[in-house]
Amino acid sequence: MWNNRLSTDLLVVLLLLVTASCHRKIEPTPVPERSERTDIRSFMVDGPYDWEWFSCTGEIDMTSSMFTGTGQYTLRMQKDSTLWAVVRFIGIEVARIQADRDSLVILNRFEKKVDVYSWAEVRLKTGYPASLDALQRTVLGWLPYIPEALQVLQSDPGQVVVLGKEGQIQVQATLAEPDLIPIECLYRDTGSGMTAKGAQVILSDSAAVAVPKERSWEMRLDEKSRLFLQIDVDNPSFDGPLQFPFEIPDRYARH
Repeated sequence: MWNNRLSTDLLVVLLLLVTASCHRKIEPTPVPERSERTDIRSFMVDGPYDWEWFSCTGEIDMTSSMFTGTGQYTLRMQKDSTLWAVVRFIGIEVARIQADRDSLVILNRFEKKVDVYSWAEVRLKTGYPASLDALQRTVLGWLPYIPEALQVLQSDPGQVVVLGKEGQIQVQATLAEPDLIPIECLYRDTGSGMTAKGAQVILSDSAAVAVPKERSWEMRLDEKSRLFLQIDVDNPSFDGPLQFPFEIPDRYARH
């Protein structure tokens, strides 16, 4: 259930990792090779372009009943291998996060503890079909997962509207052509009634990869609780290789 504190904390972490927003134009990042498009579903599954490394920095703005404030982050990824992030508040590191194909590890500097979750545990606690692939897809601005039950509701020259369901999670998204990047989406947990609304603005030109730079998310766990996230994205890059420093101090409690 969504009143479970662990479920809430995990979903906040997932949203922090996959939400990005900026209030100014950022120069487009160089173009990885675009994928060949056959049909809509296979193009969405494979993604609009090929990549191996990705990194960015920026600011986190969060408003919720648990915490309201602004922090800074650094994020790096290697495709199908690792997602790594450092979060700072007023310049002091408060968390270091690393995800691989097996687990999500959260190093909490403030409380001097480390939490390790398998993806099966994350899916059980949150009801969301979380995985490394889903996180990496969302960081890049793609639809996080492509449900087996997916239908095209509308197809116009500029956009495509799709509806899908995975377990109890239903998603409806408006995708911008030509790369089928979501510009609006709505997630609903049909079991708990939880909803999450997202929006993305694509700032790019024909010579650049359409990585959304402006994103915002609003999530309601129940009628009285609201979580709103925006994250500034600076210096997006597909250059590599990258390093992922992650060492757990012996004095940290493990959960």
